[in-house]
Amino acid sequence: MISVDAHVHFFTRSLVSDTMGRWISIMRTAALAEGLVRRDEKDGSADPARLVELLDTGLQKSPSDHMNAMDNSYGPGWAYVPLMLDLEYALDDELEQSCITACPERKDRRESESEFQLRRRVWEKVERAWKTISGDALETSAGRLLAQGSFEIQKKDLSVLKASAPERIFPFLCIDPRRQHRAGINAAELTGDCVGPGRPFAGIKLYSATGFSPTDPALAGPGGLYSHCSRRKIPITVHFSPGGFATPLSEVQVRGDIFYPLTASVLPAEEVYPGGVVSFGEKMTPGNIHDAVAERQMILNHPLLWEKVLALYPKLIINFAHTGGEGQISLSGRCPGTGWTSWVLDQARRYRGVYMDLSAYSGDKARLRAFLNRVRAAHPRLRRKILYGSDYFLTSMNYPEICQFREMQKEAAGNWWTDLSARNARKFLSGGIDRKFLK
Repeated sequence: MISVDAHVHFFTRSLVSDTMGRWISIMRTAALAEGLVRRDEKDGSADPARLVELLDTGLQKSPSDHMNAMDNSYGPGWAYVPLMLDLEYALDDELEQSCITACPERKDRRESESEFQLRRRVWEKVERAWKTISGDALETSAGRLLAQGSFEIQKKDLSVLKASAPERIFPFLCIDPRRQHRAGINAAELTGDCVGPGRPFAGIKLYSATGFSPTDPALAGPGGLYSHCSRRKIPITVHFSPGGFATPLSEVQVRGDIFYPLTASVLPAEEVYPGGVVSFGEKMTPGNIHDAVAERQMILNHPLLWEKVLALYPKLIINFAHTGGEGQISLSGRCPGTGWTSWVLDQARRYRGVYMDLSAYSGDKARLRAFLNRVRAAHPRLRRKILYGSDYFLTSMNYPEICQFREMQKEAAGNWWTDLSARNARKFLSGGIDRKFLK
């Protein structure tokens, strides 16, 4: 039986401009420094090679380079689900200059002194490495963040890869509803053209914290994306944790609902923000990345927003990627019944089409095993609802070889491993692929 990594990213150097590359370097360097200091590693020691490895692994020349790297590490018998990421509207027309020009020589007001000193040391090495990694492939026009047509580049690249290995590659098309509102490209029609059996893509990827609501009318309205996917049994994967990536912009216009922190409830964006223009209190700057991402995830990606989606479309086949995230998985053990992870477990019991994956979990193997043991004891039927996903290439920060991450999860899963890595993925993907695949 073929195994499936249900959550990978096959990005390439052709997607990003030199400006975007520098911004990624700055933000990841700052996040690394911030994260290390948050873990009380006050001595400021950090291996810049971790960040260099992330950039080098993540920006391959082609998707086939990624697939070959994974094959070399995993060995034979694996299929992959590459997820697109549409950032053309997340960054909007111009990224704030405070983000682009974040200076490694200047301390941000939100940084501690130890964060700042660590970031400076790491940055010096990353800056040199970035020039080597990027080579001549990146566009260098001033201020441009993405290569022109980055969405179409990803779409074409993954379509070509799918054609070269149709039995092993099952890409998911990323949908941003703003493409419908601003460019007139209907989300449901785009899905009908590109996604499903006999088409290049097997499912849909949504990442609402890039700047839209899960209840956007293009998604949740009559004849929208969810209606189409529900009827056709097209699987959807959504980012679902308080961490990760989020739009760095300070304000975005949102159609549909948001989670409003002051009332701790779901409300139409236009009810609480004039014109639906949501203004974020936390700026995406070095020293404040964690809080800025968390705020955007809460407002645009809160579990209660997805609860409304499931109530409207109870037959959706949907994977809540990361199962709430590593911190929430740990929280579910300390405070059962609370947090994002507990919410996913409840929805997976309530709705037949709700799945979850454990991608990007890089914590202690014993804690992951303890979590799965709690699920075994309380909800044994959920062994059919958990998918194996790595979040390659982002795992390279903690696991230089992707097989190391797989072995950690395999040992934690025990006798559930075959379900997580093979059976469950086949069922999850079944509506979006030809029946002859993944037998």
